[in-house]
This record gives sequence, structure tokens and C-alpha cells, in this order.
Amino acid sequence: MRPLKLSLLFIVATLFISNSSKSQEPLKHKKKIYKAADGKLYANRNLPLYFRISTSADADAESYLLMPSANSKKYANPMYLDSEGYNTFRSPSKVDTVTKKIVYPLEDIIYELYSDSKSPVTKFSFEYKKYYKKDIATINNNTSTITFNDLPKGKYAINILHDENENGKIDKKFILPIEGIGFSHYTSIGFTNKPKFSKASFELDSNTKMNIKVIYM
Repeated sequence: MRPLKLSLLFIVATLFISNSSKSQEPLKHKKKIYKAADGKLYANRNLPLYFRISTSADADAESYLLMPSANSKKYANPMYLDSEGYNTFRSPSKVDTVTKKIVYPLEDIIYELYSDSKSPVTKFSFEYKKYYKKDIATINNNTSTITFNDLPKGKYAINILHDENENGKIDKKFILPIEGIGFSHYTSIGFTNKPKFSKASFELDSNTKMNIKVIYM
């Protein structure tokens, strides 16, 4: 079988190319409740939920299961969420925490909970720990090119990093990269458009040239 060539045009300093057998890293997430960095609370939709009440916010404070109304006992403690994503629990009126009197005009107290019926299965790693081939190129006039030779036919995905401080890793603030990154088939990246191997991958069966856009978030 004749080896193939893949040529790339990109605005980056470091490039990684992964094939399908090495790019996806299985996650071992359990069904659970967790709190995200933004303070939002998430619960797997398949988990039973119990509501407890306490007069203290301390984790080890005494608490009691809430008693549901007679016509709700069958569906509460435990209860299950009916909607993917955004869910709410409400109390019919706000009470001033100082005067202990109802606040007018009447307004609900709303508690938010987010749900998802499935735990993640795989992720597209930003850490670049697993790759098929790796190379480094210099940038000239905001552009850089590189060629990978002798590639077997198969499914590949390309991800690149503009390693501005040359420390050999992607730097982040919170969970977002603060250096330029790029992926095959991606022109933008965000919380609703996260990199996935299924979208970034392509079949390499002939000599190919690709342009990759570097995205700065």
C-alpha cells in the first residue's frame, strides 16, 4: 500500500494528528450530582432525588426529609426529573430575610437544577497526551505550513496549538484555553460547539491538503 501525504496550512506553532484508535479517551463518569465552576447544580436524570430540610447550611447539620402532600407521595422522595436541561423548584412567595414578611408584589422563589440523562462517553482531549504524529513549525506572516508523510489510509483528526509561551502544553483559565487552538472541520469553538472526534475526523485515502483556522477564545 502506497503511503499518503497530508499537507496543512495553519496559523500555529504546534500540531498534533490523531487516528481514531488513539484520539478518544473514555470517561469513567458515574451517574451523580455535581456542582459546576459557575455554581450551577447538575444531576443525572436517571438518579432518584430526595428533598431534605434543615435550619443550617452546615454539611453535617441535622436535616429531615420533606413530607410531600398526600396526592404526591407516590412521586416524591424519591422523585425524578422530567426534563432534560433546565428544571426548577418553586415556593409561591418570597419572604424578607430580615422582617420575615412577604415581599410584594408576590414573586416565586426559584431553585434551579440541570439534568442530563446520559453521562459523557468520550472526550476530545485538549491535553494532547495521545497522538499518532506530532510536529512543530514556525510562523511567518501569520501563516505556517507542515506536511506529514508516509501516513497509512484511515480516519484522522487534526488539532493544533499556538504555543505562545513555548511551554509545550495548552494553558487555560478555568476550563478555557487562553492560547490559540484549532481543529479540522471547526471554525468556532464554544460551550455549545465543543470539539468532538466524530466531527473533526476525516478519511484519508489520498494525498490531501487542508487549511486549519486557529481560534482564540
